[in-house]
Amino acid sequence: NSLNDEIRTLNYLAYSAKFDRNLEIKIPSYKNISTNLSKILHDITTAGLAKITNETLSFQDEDSRFFLNGGWLEDLIYSEILAMSQKLPQIQDVKRSIDIERKHKSSTIKNEIDVAFLANNQLYLIECKTKHMKHGDGNQLIYKLDSLSDLLGGLHGKGMIISYHPLTNSEKSRAADLGIKVFESNSIIQIRQHIKKWISTF
Repeated sequence: NSLNDEIRTLNYLAYSAKFDRNLEIKIPSYKNISTNLSKILHDITTAGLAKITNETLSFQDEDSRFFLNGGWLEDLIYSEILAMSQKLPQIQDVKRSIDIERKHKSSTIKNEIDVAFLANNQLYLIECKTKHMKHGDGNQLIYKLDSLSDLLGGLHGKGMIISYHPLTNSEKSRAADLGIKVFESNSIIQIRQHIKKWISTF
């Protein structure tokens, strides 16, 4: 995808600003950024999500920062499935950003699922990622989704990963072995068709 580097940079900026009290981050090498990144920054400032002052990107608020740190993909997928549920009555209880707590020995493990819904009495869980996953991150996500699918849905729990950046071949193979669907970059535009096929498979 021609915007891979720009999306990665935007993720970095939005993630880094999370740790600043004013939600600000200085843009590295601002005078030499790519044309595509310049257009993206222009769009988000025009939309009022952030502003640029003295080569520093300041996010409007935490919701804006979260949205640009990958929340936009979660928003997109949630909206698409919600729209599908209006025409496909078997899709029910579409939820997003679900916090899950579970006990393990003496500790509490906290997880979050980006999007979840029921269809034909089965639970479907979706993780949306826009960051470039480093070595091991993909496998960690796969095992998390597999574990939560079993925990929350039992034999009827299904998992899907929607990633802007591609997973490695070994990660995709491992996901397939565990019954987890993976869709990347260009296939996201046809996500309605993919999800419709997904829920009709079981």
